[in-house]
Amino acid sequence: MIIWPFVHTFAFLVYLYLAILIIIKNPKSTLNRVCSALMTCFALWSFMKIFAHNPMVDKETVMIFEKIGSIGWIGWSSFGLWFFLLFTQREKVLKFKLLYPLIFIPSLLLIYKQWTESILISHKKLPYGWTGIWSDSIWPNVFFVYYLVYIGIGFFLLVDFWRKSDVPLQKKQARIIFLTGLVSFVVGSVIDNLFTVLNIHFIPDMANATTLIWAFGLVYAIAKYKFLTITPEVAADKILTTMMDALILLDQKGNIATANEAAQNLLGYPEAELKGQSLSSLFAKENYQAAFLQRAVKGDMISD
Repeated sequence: MIIWPFVHTFAFLVYLYLAILIIIKNPKSTLNRVCSALMTCFALWSFMKIFAHNPMVDKETVMIFEKIGSIGWIGWSSFGLWFFLLFTQREKVLKFKLLYPLIFIPSLLLIYKQWTESILISHKKLPYGWTGIWSDSIWPNVFFVYYLVYIGIGFFLLVDFWRKSDVPLQKKQARIIFLTGLVSFVVGSVIDNLFTVLNIHFIPDMANATTLIWAFGLVYAIAKYKFLTITPEVAADKILTTMMDALILLDQKGNIATANEAAQNLLGYPEAELKGQSLSSLFAKENYQAAFLQRAVKGDMISD
């Protein structure tokens, strides 16, 4: 079953690409930096699985990469909760001084416990590679409670933000992130945790790969709704698009460069037909355009 290392390699490359893309979009944004860190966690998790699901890799090597990958498969829940708090604009909560120790101390403790082999104590070889063996101690249960509580809180914040936001763009972004995230979370939890508890191993643990559904949701939100790419230019474009007043922008030759939705509705033409047309086509009086442009070039205020 050599196919699984290729699946995890694909997931690793996607997460790594997203981590770089998101931080490049707006490196000064805390939301972007946290989202990039979240994608990095998924990348580390997937990188570890490349070795774990390769039957040709020996057990000792898998255990080494399991420790490295634990930074990802344990730490992502903390970055996920931080991401949800930022996205849903919980400003009061984010200003709470003890918030960050509360978010990250549990993950750091659990990563330490994994490094001391208190969570996954060993690995068992199966046809597709290696699967982890949970310890009989309390720590696997602590891990399950940790990630269920953190992500449960995150989804609750997201749904609440989706319902209460008055901004259509934010509602659409929240809906995409919630629905794709919920599908990833449910499918991944069933395969990785429920199947393991029931001793079902016909398919390898694939939560890192199913989380690609959420990653693709973020890609869609970035591409369609400019999620995580709010810059002055994007903000201005959104203002022009949604404003109630008709607005037409001209180039230096007096031709229409763009027209917002209100202007298109007023004139009865889509932007594609207006773009490049001379402003004079909108006025019955001759030389009206020339008079406008001459005054505009001089810096005069033109009103009414």
